[in-house]
Amino acid sequence: MRDEEEAYSLFIVESGLVAYQKLSFDGKRSIFKLSFAGDLVDPGGLVLGCQDITAQALNQVVAHEYPAKSVLELVKTNPRICFALLKYISYDNRICMNWLIAMARLNAYERVGYFLMEIYTKLNALGQTDDNTFVLPMNQAILADLAGMHEVHINRVLRKLETDGYIERSANKVRIVAPECLADLVGFKPTTVDP
Repeated sequence: MRDEEEAYSLFIVESGLVAYQKLSFDGKRSIFKLSFAGDLVDPGGLVLGCQDITAQALNQVVAHEYPAKSVLELVKTNPRICFALLKYISYDNRICMNWLIAMARLNAYERVGYFLMEIYTKLNALGQTDDNTFVLPMNQAILADLAGMHEVHINRVLRKLETDGYIERSANKVRIVAPECLADLVGFKPTTVDP
């Protein structure tokens, strides 16, 4: 969906990775959120009645579409579904808030470590890790944009994280050598929501 497009549907990602982005006044892209399998694509747009972000598939994405009118009617008539949607939006906002704090408070080295931990945690919850190893579902340009840095700099930071023993890389795979140590270094705590 493009900026300011009416949200006629709610999408739920079955597989793949979706990036949320906005264009700044000078035309530069800023990626500020990722949606993985099981995530809703901008449910806030459904509630507000419009999209003010662009959602872009970063790889092969399978998503299920639900018409906004039907979803909103279901939310209006079923308090449990309304609460579940509110809870999901709150969880989503908490992740975005944590990312914003990471962008503001961490240096480049720590930001990249933070985002790798966020991606690892999400993929681990989806059963897509093996021995703390996962396929990085994006190229370095996307990771650089997510971390607010230039692509050349992201490569240097990834090499430094590797040299310092926090990660190992092979092609598009990343292994978090000791997730607890990297989490401590960058102040990462998984975002959770009470049942």
